[in-house]
Amino acid sequence: MDNAFFVNGRFFGQRITGVQRHAYELTKVLASKGLRFKILTPQNLELPEEFGHLQCAVGKREGTIWEQTDLYSFVQDKGVPLLNFCNTAPIRYHRNWVTIHDLGVFVNSAWFSRKFSAWYKYLMPRIIKKAECILTVSQTIGGDISERFGREADAVLYNGVPSNWAQVEGTIKENVVLMVGTPSSRKRFELVTVLADEFAAAGFRLVVVGERDRNLKASSSNEQEVFKVDDEGLRSWYARSKFVISASDFEGFNLPILEGMYFGCQPLLSDIPVHREIYGDFALYFSNAESLRNIIEKLGEKFADIKHPPETWWKERSYEESGNKLIGLLNKT
Repeated sequence: MDNAFFVNGRFFGQRITGVQRHAYELTKVLASKGLRFKILTPQNLELPEEFGHLQCAVGKREGTIWEQTDLYSFVQDKGVPLLNFCNTAPIRYHRNWVTIHDLGVFVNSAWFSRKFSAWYKYLMPRIIKKAECILTVSQTIGGDISERFGREADAVLYNGVPSNWAQVEGTIKENVVLMVGTPSSRKRFELVTVLADEFAAAGFRLVVVGERDRNLKASSSNEQEVFKVDDEGLRSWYARSKFVISASDFEGFNLPILEGMYFGCQPLLSDIPVHREIYGDFALYFSNAESLRNIIEKLGEKFADIKHPPETWWKERSYEESGNKLIGLLNKT
């Protein structure tokens, strides 16, 4: 029996960020429904056991070159949708379904390495123009796509909490403010880290968990120690922390905030449109160092006032819900 669609599995060989987490979890939902599809990968990738029966290794190359040559050569005459969950896709294929997570390179190319920025500025307009279906992770980014490229996104597929993440039993909340992500200029880690002493004076420890990314420009004044942890370690920090903080200038969704909320953290967020869309009244917002200082001074009482989102809020922000929405779209093709 022919496959109904293919999944571009290049992401299985990439470092896990929110983008790859989105791809992994949606692929997991698709696999759980018994749909007819294969995950196309380079020859050198070995998939997790749960996906092994779906893998189809093609070509001889790796990375971007594999995606634009070997992957295209395999799918070009198949005539079925190719799901690309991580911003990129083979330019020449006519049935690409592409998830655009953000348009950061067009907002400020200085946030990224010159090579990365140049490639994405070439690639993304061509993909968006030609794709059969455009998906994104927030209404905010959908609006950006429409404004910049004159094309409406076909669906918004919100991120969620990984399906295998369970609450960490027996963990007591500590006076920790957790910042998660890749230190880069657009994340504005330095706006938070320069206030580490003020957090301490308020009785809180500032902890940064993340990993450097060669495609992103590092923050100029970030002297805070950055801890690199695995998923288990990250869950442990979420469970221990009272607050999760982000000072980002620009985001497509900002998944660590949702993950932190799942473990009972109160979000402290920069006042940008996507934060307002995704996290609404369940966060405290700041626009600059002074407004953050005002929050820090009252951190103890702020945690006591935490609001908990209802089940309907969490359902909308789940991979199961987004996966079902995606399947609904596929069933219409």
